[in-house]
Amino acid sequence: MGLVMAPFFDIALADVEERETGSASGVLNAVQQLGGSIGVAVLGTAFFSYAADGGTVPATQWTALMAAAAFVAALAAAFLLPRHAREGTAGH
Repeated sequence: MGLVMAPFFDIALADVEERETGSASGVLNAVQQLGGSIGVAVLGTAFFSYAADGGTVPATQWTALMAAAAFVAALAAAFLLPRHAREGTAGH
């Protein structure tokens, strides 16, 4: 995650106007935290719901499938981001 998140922030903020970079960075960080919290809540709820009905092995399988589907959706959405970070950013 450490190798992916640093370049992701530069690329995600590439089309943001210079004067709005600080606000956009804060919003991006907050949305990242919110998304992680929602993901844990949804997957945890799904796991315990399936575990109550059919045991932990099927619950683990369904939860892993849901996590994989979310990963594929995020990967597909990543192609909607700009291809390059803003010119003049550190490390470029």
